[in-house]
Amino acid sequence: MRETAFQRWIIHLYKRCNSVVLNLHGHSMQAEGWPDLYVAHKTLECWIELKVASNPCSNVQEVRIKDLRERGVNACVMRLRGEQISIELPHFEAKWYCEKEQLTAANIVQYTTDGLRFLHDAHS
Repeated sequence: MRETAFQRWIIHLYKRCNSVVLNLHGHSMQAEGWPDLYVAHKTLECWIELKVASNPCSNVQEVRIKDLRERGVNACVMRLRGEQISIELPHFEAKWYCEKEQLTAANIVQYTTDGLRFLHDAHS
């Protein structure tokens, strides 16, 4: 799956569970380094950079995610690698995984929340 198709699918899942999704990817107003998506739900607010396979974050994206997290803002990379989806941080080995087929509109917010909590605990 290409990054564009992955992005459409993820946005669809978040919107189906009543999330508001701001899609910055490819937008002419997108400032360099900002994550692709901002997701707002009654139990979750976060910035998400979407990646496919081993495509790395740019240096500017890494700095932006780090800056957001240092200010107490949820920010992460959501990566599709084969049939697994991970919540991760650049240059950090710990990752939160699930199988692509397990991710649905009914559980995407909880999966993201659990992944962010895992990264926070593992990074502390």
